[in-house]
Amino acid sequence: MAGKTVSSFEQFMALAAPRTDTVQIRGCKVHIRELSDRQREEVSKANQDGPEECMAAILSFGVVNAEGEPLMSREQARDYGNGSPEVIKKIGDAIMKLSGLDEEQEEEPGKD
Repeated sequence: MAGKTVSSFEQFMALAAPRTDTVQIRGCKVHIRELSDRQREEVSKANQDGPEECMAAILSFGVVNAEGEPLMSREQARDYGNGSPEVIKKIGDAIMKLSGLDEEQEEEPGKD
């Protein structure tokens, strides 16, 4: 399977840019972005402070506007506990899956 050859730093960084997707929920479209390596590290650190802080990190990094810019700060994301568990879980799970951190992949390493 041959493809284009990456021959510059700019091309490499474009290739490595976090992917984006959308989640449909309650008749609305929510833009999400794959967590970068650094963001995954931050989420891991936040997890040490508890699941609420971990989810706040996931949401603040992964929920974006149509241009891919974060929609909320970590502080704003901490208010997710006042929202619908259905919405938070669906969006959080989608960000984790897009980032390669979903439970199915953790249980079955190497599965593509």
